[in-house]
Amino acid sequence: KYEKYLTGVGFSFGNYSYCNCSENWFGDQCQYSFDTKAPFEDIVGHQFEEKESLAEQYDIVNDEFLLTCYEGLRCHSTICLDWREICDGIHNCEHGEDEPDECFLLELNQCATDEYRCRNGMCIPRNFLLDFSADCSDLSDEYGEYIQTSDNSFCSFTASFPCDFRLCNLKRISCGDGQCQEIGQDCNNGRDLFFRHNILAIPSNTSFQCWFLMLCMTGEVNTNLMGYNYHDCLFSYDSTEEFTFFDSFRKICPSSFWFQSEANSVYPFVRYFYSNTTNHNGKWWVPTHICYNQSQCPRLSFPGSFVINNFLCIEQEFTENLYYDISEEIRLTFSSCRPIPESVLNDATIPYLFYCNQSMKYISKHRVADGHSDCTDDDDDWDNIDSTIIDSLNLTDRVQCPPQSDWLPVVLAKSQHCNEKTYELYLGECRIATDIRCKYLRGLYISPIQYTFRENCNYRQVLDDSVANETDETSCEEWRSYRCDMFWDTKTGEDELNCSNTIFSYITHQVFKCGANQHYCAHRNSTISCLSKDRAGDGIIDCLGGTDEVAMYPGDRFPDFLCSNSLSILPLLLCDKVNDCSEGDDELICPWISNYTNTRLRYFVCKNQIGIAQARVCNDVIDCQPDGEDEWFCTLRYNRELHFSLDRLEEYPRQTSTRSFFQDTRKPVMMDFHSFKPQQHKHRQSSLLSKWFCNRGIIIKKRSSDLGCLCPPTYYGSRCQYHSERLLITLRMTRPANLNGHENKENAVRLIACLVFNDTITADCEEIIHVPMMKQMFYLNYPRPPPKQRGNWTVHLRAYSMTRFTVEYVSSWLFDVPFSFLPVNRLVLDLFLTEQKNCNTLSCNHGYCRKYLNSPSKEYCQCQPNWFGKSCNISSDCPCANGGICVYKSTCACSLGRIGDECYGLFNPCHNVKCENGGTCLPTDERLPQKYICSCRDGYHESFCELNDGQVDIYFSKTFHLNKYSSKPTIIVYFLELNNNSFGFLSIANRLLYKQIQLNNL
Repeated sequence: KYEKYLTGVGFSFGNYSYCNCSENWFGDQCQYSFDTKAPFEDIVGHQFEEKESLAEQYDIVNDEFLLTCYEGLRCHSTICLDWREICDGIHNCEHGEDEPDECFLLELNQCATDEYRCRNGMCIPRNFLLDFSADCSDLSDEYGEYIQTSDNSFCSFTASFPCDFRLCNLKRISCGDGQCQEIGQDCNNGRDLFFRHNILAIPSNTSFQCWFLMLCMTGEVNTNLMGYNYHDCLFSYDSTEEFTFFDSFRKICPSSFWFQSEANSVYPFVRYFYSNTTNHNGKWWVPTHICYNQSQCPRLSFPGSFVINNFLCIEQEFTENLYYDISEEIRLTFSSCRPIPESVLNDATIPYLFYCNQSMKYISKHRVADGHSDCTDDDDDWDNIDSTIIDSLNLTDRVQCPPQSDWLPVVLAKSQHCNEKTYELYLGECRIATDIRCKYLRGLYISPIQYTFRENCNYRQVLDDSVANETDETSCEEWRSYRCDMFWDTKTGEDELNCSNTIFSYITHQVFKCGANQHYCAHRNSTISCLSKDRAGDGIIDCLGGTDEVAMYPGDRFPDFLCSNSLSILPLLLCDKVNDCSEGDDELICPWISNYTNTRLRYFVCKNQIGIAQARVCNDVIDCQPDGEDEWFCTLRYNRELHFSLDRLEEYPRQTSTRSFFQDTRKPVMMDFHSFKPQQHKHRQSSLLSKWFCNRGIIIKKRSSDLGCLCPPTYYGSRCQYHSERLLITLRMTRPANLNGHENKENAVRLIACLVFNDTITADCEEIIHVPMMKQMFYLNYPRPPPKQRGNWTVHLRAYSMTRFTVEYVSSWLFDVPFSFLPVNRLVLDLFLTEQKNCNTLSCNHGYCRKYLNSPSKEYCQCQPNWFGKSCNISSDCPCANGGICVYKSTCACSLGRIGDECYGLFNPCHNVKCENGGTCLPTDERLPQKYICSCRDGYHESFCELNDGQVDIYFSKTFHLNKYSSKPTIIVYFLELNNNSFGFLSIANRLLYKQIQLNNL
């Protein structure tokens, strides 16, 4: 409003008041402060880094606001629900309210051919698979997260975006902030302490003495948490040995009672029951019965079960046989209780499901043999599933190892190789998103490469079928050999003799004194002699380990040390006091090991009786002095490098910058965190809790010296203690050449997304400026407080092309929100922006009929300026200024550099920013760290347009003549890509260039 007032367009403050805040204060009344001049993003990082784990901060249970809750569903549960516990397969509520019928729709969901199905049933674009940026809510589209090796404890100490949308798997407990823990482990934010406190405080229909005994057996944390000194446990009885407490248990505990601990993560749906008359076999602290609400789980049936207080209880004999780790197995077993609507199971849906016999439940067929156990007794595990069953399931997200054997989940294929060389070798590794292996697993390559040029004449025939009696291992006498590269390029190995720079040559000629045309050769009598090169490669093994007949090794195996029984071992297993060859061939070459007295196995033993680690064997460094025994026979480990290297190629074009150095003319902002002093408390425990005052929000100081909170979109409440219902949108947009600004380099695309209910009510809108080749994420929030209304929720996404002075509408997309019954959801989009398409089926009074880009069958009215409504029949003045246009009556799409409700605010980060070579500085988003970009002219690129683009010049001979009958000659040019350290093959780049040229003018 102040900017509008300054324009002099007739706006008057009238009854409005305006506060001009002094330094470090903000808010409509200047009531908030951070007490620091640091940038906001640094303040956020600093406050999270200052937090420490609350694992032993027992006073946390006295502050209910430090327990984050999802308020959209309240039920009888141990503690309030986390949004991640809705549809997680576990009954966290006694009557299963957190597992409604709709949850099973996730199991039934099928994805399109160009999509990848996450383990939880949601779909993402297949182009986003294995791109090192998780898009599935359960993170199952990335390798480290899929196999659950990635550490998520960092979530408590960082504002990292993925932490606020990640789900936990079935056997893990959610800490409410993205950290997933095994049952009984600590949460950094103390959520487990609330759970422990509440479940231990549940009446156990027994005496205090019995309850205290059971409490002591749960450990020191629980005892101290409940206000007792754990040392009292140790002195209350005659012995500290848990087994000897059995007599006390018999005396003071009743014949039967209930007692719950944090090990029962499924309470109150499942309850632990103890019988004092049952034979415990010493483990008296383990519940004798597992009881559950049978009315909520009628499908489960156990032998020997009976009813106690309306709960069906499983007897001890069954629990001992079923549960090795009782806590995790209980969660897996009772996940079978998820309701399945009878109308869902029919001939159309059964093919999408797999039945677990032991668990008596249905799971998605995509969960079968996926590396995770979803059935008890591992019914769905690789080892228990016949390969023909997997074949019949027609799983789309699997890779079959050749030749036609096991199916591997596509994410696991990133690092776990099939046995066949044809699969492992020719795809390389998936280390960055652009690697060939990553692209292949996304489906961008039809099949792996079977053969590379550099494999010709390496004595390992790859091509089974000959062409004119020629294979990759024929006519090799004319093939170039590479001297002194530790690889035998000739059958006789003469290319590796008399080399001045290799350890192999040193050992051959200096240690064993072999001649210029001889190799060293070990024998079964533990001696080493010299062998003429003429006897190498003749098809007859003369030397121990077959070191003279490299060409005899099978084509799919590296030339390792060959045992007498035709098996092979790695050279690093030589001389380690272990007979890896059945006849001990690997230890015959080093008779000195018989005197080695050290008992450590798998250590290489030098002649001087020094043992070295296996990692130091065949590492191109002589550790055993002076004869280098640790490097003997290491040529067996060297194979011709099949990667291309671009390191020696001359760079073109040379990346010479027109900027002598980077110069940022903006004044630096010094960060002073010494002046940031949250409320001080006398006790360290209270001080630690104060760092968590706003949970995952940011602490601010008020004028009254009290503390307040700034909440991210994921939370709300005075202390950011409530989870927001929200939709996280992840999108990447590609612009074709005609929209890429080749005609006008000064334009950008603004995307405006709105969350709409039943096509009429707009709940929330957000806008971003498109950043090329980058995935962008933002939230759309449902109305608060939850739960949201049930109905049809959609996302309307509009694209606008804008310059500093104008805004033009381009196109729209319309997306249904999948599984809108979930409190938190994701919509992952790979968009392609094209011009809008016309239609004539709608009656648009003051507008035009258009089709949505992603759904041509769905249409809408694009209204003319100052007209609104579904049929463009509502007239209203548009308040948008400075070239902006109205999206809705009161929502503006502003031109570049303009912000605010009506586009009066000026945002100019380009002040003092110089783009080189005629580039133009464009403002982007004021919320991003990088608030501007340089739009470069053709022929230049980089942050400030300081680098020249590569260029290919094509010349035609002057003698080039056109056929007089050819009216439109066509020349096709292929661009071939070769990545550094990729395997030795070229791939055709996905580029298309169309250019009309008058050949007679060349």
